[in-house]
Amino acid sequence: MSYSEAFSPNYITARERFRSASSSLGYQNSAYPIEQVSPTGEELTIDVAIGGSPYPRRTVVISSGLHGVEGFLGSAIQLALLEERQPIVALSSDIKVVLIHALNPYGFAWRRRWNENNVDLNRNFLLPQEVFEGSPKDYPKFNSFLNPISPPSQFEPYIIQALWLILKYGMTTLRNTLPVGQYDFPKGLFFGGHAPSKTQEILSSNLPQWIGNASDVVHIDFHTGLGGWGTYKLLLAVSATSDSCSRLTQRFGSETIEPNSTEGVSYQIRRWALLSTFAKSLLSIFL
Repeated sequence: MSYSEAFSPNYITARERFRSASSSLGYQNSAYPIEQVSPTGEELTIDVAIGGSPYPRRTVVISSGLHGVEGFLGSAIQLALLEERQPIVALSSDIKVVLIHALNPYGFAWRRRWNENNVDLNRNFLLPQEVFEGSPKDYPKFNSFLNPISPPSQFEPYIIQALWLILKYGMTTLRNTLPVGQYDFPKGLFFGGHAPSKTQEILSSNLPQWIGNASDVVHIDFHTGLGGWGTYKLLLAVSATSDSCSRLTQRFGSETIEPNSTEGVSYQIRRWALLSTFAKSLLSIFL
């Protein structure tokens, strides 16, 4: 298929194509309901396809759709990988592949970033010692502007207000305050929730068995929306001087790597504990 053909028009189509393509490769498929339905009434599920070595030394986890509507791209990449077949067939016999489709099926199906409770799931995975409380110190300054309690009037100077905030606080402050997550404003942007989400419960319960006894794990989670059109970056939750960053730079090239910093297209990354229940697993994308 051409890469454009890998894109599906909606969540239900994407899920069926994912199931069909992974089954044709002999992958084991499982579906985990989230107790929600699509706009047309179908049950929504997180689907997982597992193949490769049953006794892996290395495991590759490729997930998509944590920010619901971003699932269109992530699903397309997973489908293209399955349809091309050769990259997967050519993998070493000691590698296990775990494909997680639509981590936020509600957002995917309803075409929104958040889940059914306005939770930004990428901010819902906290480490064991962390609590679902608090916000960046400057977030309350922006909340009334970003989350007005009533529709704007015809003459409201929105653009002027936005420019004033940028001039007053600077883009770096805004970028490192707004998207990093907050837990005090349930109707606000980037709300991380007050408790583990259904998605987190499913992953926490199943990731150890999906990964198996691998000593090395690489997890790539696809997102969209940052950087120039048609470009990509590997966003890391580690510094530019770390060993992990050096290894990834050698493997993928310095032009594709963006470590945790105040520069570039990303913001200061707060590690999300998707794999924290499995001590030898890896957070986000780094080795």
